[in-house]
Amino acid sequence: MRRTGLIVLIYAVFALGVCLLVSHLMKQIPVLLPNEETSYVFIRGFLFFCKFLPSLVFSAFLIGCAISYGKNSERAKIKYSPLIMEHFRKTMISSIIIVLVVSLITEVFVPYFEIHQSRAKIKPVLFSEFMNLSREYYEKGNMNLAFEYSYNALLLNPKDKEALDIKEHSEAELNSLKLILDRPVDLPKMVFTPAKETKGETITTLLTKAKEAMEKEKWFDAHYYAYLAVEVGTKKDINFEEANRIASEAWNHLFDPTVIKESDEQVLFRKKLEAYKTFIRGDNIEAYYQFLEIASVSDVAARDPDVAKFLPIVSQRVEDQCFFIEEVEDLRRFESYNDVYFAISHDDGTRDVVYIRGITPVKNSGRLIQYLRGLSLFTYSADGHFMRSVYVPYAKMLAEKTSIFDDAEKARFGIKDSYKTVPYLMLESISRTDRSGRISPVYEYDVDYVQEHVPYLNNYFVFGMPLSDFNLLCDATVGSENMNLIALMRFMSKSREYGYSYEIFTSDFLYRATYPLIILICCIFMACMAWNYRLKEAQLFKFKWIFLIPVLTTISYFVLEFTLYIYKMLNYALVIILGAGAVYVSIALLVLVLFIVCFIFVSRTVE
Repeated sequence: MRRTGLIVLIYAVFALGVCLLVSHLMKQIPVLLPNEETSYVFIRGFLFFCKFLPSLVFSAFLIGCAISYGKNSERAKIKYSPLIMEHFRKTMISSIIIVLVVSLITEVFVPYFEIHQSRAKIKPVLFSEFMNLSREYYEKGNMNLAFEYSYNALLLNPKDKEALDIKEHSEAELNSLKLILDRPVDLPKMVFTPAKETKGETITTLLTKAKEAMEKEKWFDAHYYAYLAVEVGTKKDINFEEANRIASEAWNHLFDPTVIKESDEQVLFRKKLEAYKTFIRGDNIEAYYQFLEIASVSDVAARDPDVAKFLPIVSQRVEDQCFFIEEVEDLRRFESYNDVYFAISHDDGTRDVVYIRGITPVKNSGRLIQYLRGLSLFTYSADGHFMRSVYVPYAKMLAEKTSIFDDAEKARFGIKDSYKTVPYLMLESISRTDRSGRISPVYEYDVDYVQEHVPYLNNYFVFGMPLSDFNLLCDATVGSENMNLIALMRFMSKSREYGYSYEIFTSDFLYRATYPLIILICCIFMACMAWNYRLKEAQLFKFKWIFLIPVLTTISYFVLEFTLYIYKMLNYALVIILGAGAVYVSIALLVLVLFIVCFIFVSRTVE
C-alpha cells in the first residue's frame, strides 16, 4: 500500500499548490492592516484546500487501491480468501493513518488558521475603535486613557502617524503632570478591614507592639498597632479598653505642638499626620497619594521611618482595592478572547447579561490575572424588566476562594458554597502618580428599583459562577465548531445555564467526536469500489485516470457534504429527543455501518 500512500500524498500536495495559486489570483480581499495581506492570502488558500481535503484523499485513495488490488487478484476466488484478508489488513492500516492525518488537520490546524483569519479581519475594526476612543479621551483631557488606547492601536499598527502623535502628546502630558493636592470628587469607597495586616495577630500581641512603640515615643506606630488591636478585638476582650486608651494617648501625642521643634521637621510631620489621618479613616487611595507625595519631596523624606513603614502598607491596601491603569499599558500581546458574552441566572429569577469586548490573560507571580476590556453588565428581573447596568473601560479579574466572602456577599452575587474559586473583578483603576487618572465604574439603575432597594455602587463585582466555567465561556467565543473538543465536551452540559443552545453544542460535539469514524467508513467504502475497478494483471496505470481524479474529487465532495448535512440534522433530532443519550445511539449506528462496509470488503471475490 506504499504506492497508494504516495499517490494520495502527491495529489494532496498538487491540490494544495492549486488552492494557494487560486487564492493568490483572487482579487477580493477584505480590509486589512498593512503587512497582513500575504499571510491572509496563504491562510485563505490553505483553508480552501482543507475544505476539499477529505474528497481529495478519497479519490486518490480509490485510484491507489485500484492499482494495488490488481496484482494476483485472481487468487481471491472465495469470500474471506487469504488475499482479500491481507488487502483488508493493509487497507485498514492505511485508512487509520488517513483518519489520523485528516482529523489532526481538521481539529487542530483548521481552527487555528480560522481564528488567525478572523483576527486579521477584526484588527482593522479594533484599530478604528482604539483610535476613536484615544481621540475622544485626548480631547476630554483624560491622558491616561488617551495614552492607553493609542498604545493599543500601535500594537496593531505600529507605523500609524496619528496614533504615534496621540501617544507622544499624552505621554508627555502625563510625565509633566504634578501631584494635585486637592482631593478628587468623592467616590464610593470600599469598606476595608486590614485582614492581611492582622493575620496571625491577636489583640494581646498587637497591644504589646503598641506599648513597645509608646516606650520608644514612636507615636505613629503606637497608634497604628493600637488601632489594629481595636479592629481585631471585641468589647468582650479584657484588653479592649487598654487598646482604646493607648490609641487615644498616641493620637494626643501626634497633635502635641511641642513634639517637633525644627521647622522642616514640622512641615514633614504635618504632612505625615494628614496622610496618617486619611489612612486611618479608610480612604486608602488618597492616603497612598499623600504618602507618595511626601516620599517624592526628598531622599530624607523618603527614608523617614514612618513614611518607609506606611507607604508599603497603604500601597498594598490600594492594590487590594483597585489596580493601576499602567498594568494594562504593560500588556504587549493581542487579546486572547474577543466578544465574550453570557448570562448568569440567579435563584430569585434575576439574570445578569455580561458582554466583554476583549480579554488578555497574564501570569503574575504564578497567579493568572485577566484584564477585561469594555466590560458591560445588565441585570434584568424575573419578568424581563431592566434593573441596572454597569460599565467600565477596563477591569482586573482575579481568582478568589469562596471562603473569603461572607453570607451577605454570597447572597448578593449568587455565590454557592460548591464553588471553589470565583471570578473577582476590580472595577476601579488609578494612576500610580496622578490623582486625575482615577477611573471608576459607571452604574445606572431603574428609577423604580432604586425606590425599593439600596443601589450597589462598590468598586468590585463577583460573577456568580465557578472560575472554570468562566474559562469555558471564553473558549466558547470561537463557536462550537472551532472550540477545543475537550472544552466543548465539558461545556455542552452547561451551555443552557449560561444562555447558549444545548442542542447546537451537543449536536456539534457529537458530529466532531464521530467525524473520524465517518472518515474511516468512507475509506473502507472507497476500497470496496476500488476492488470493482482494479487494474488487470498486466496493466500498470490507466491514462484516463488523470482526467478522472478531479471528477471523482468533485463528485465525492458533493456526496460527502450532502451526507454530512443529513448526519448533522439526524444528530440534532436525536439530541432533541434523547438528550445526551444521542451520543450512544449515533456511535452505535456508525459502528454498525462500519461493520457492514468491512463485511462487504472481505466478501469481495474475483468474480
